[in-house]
Amino acid sequence: MVERRRRKRLPWISMQAWVRVKKNLFSSDWVTVEVADYNSLGMGIRPDQGLAESLQSQESIQISLSLETEVGEISADGVAAKVRHVDEKDGSTFVGIEFEKGVKTAVKESLERIESIMSRHQQLSERISAGSE
Repeated sequence: MVERRRRKRLPWISMQAWVRVKKNLFSSDWVTVEVADYNSLGMGIRPDQGLAESLQSQESIQISLSLETEVGEISADGVAAKVRHVDEKDGSTFVGIEFEKGVKTAVKESLERIESIMSRHQQLSERISAGSE
């Protein structure tokens, strides 16, 4: 099929993340957070201020990730992590999270595959942008 678009389109990709928030000693909820950046060692999220304060007060947190593409989904569930940095600017909060080193092999492989796919997507985006200028 002949490409008729004026610009090449990027493959569809979507990253979602959920953080486990403890309500009390015996219960917790999973809260959706916006992903700011990601690599296989950690990530940045943009939660609301109340959630950021709650996460910062916890010694360890759990996060679940899902990367959806046109051809399928890769997920990493219940990844143990630590909050390493909290920054607030212009009413927006950024939280830097580092994944703990002792994660299971399958989870580590999922985190690395997610990073690989996102890296290839970014490289493709840059090549297409450079070619259309």
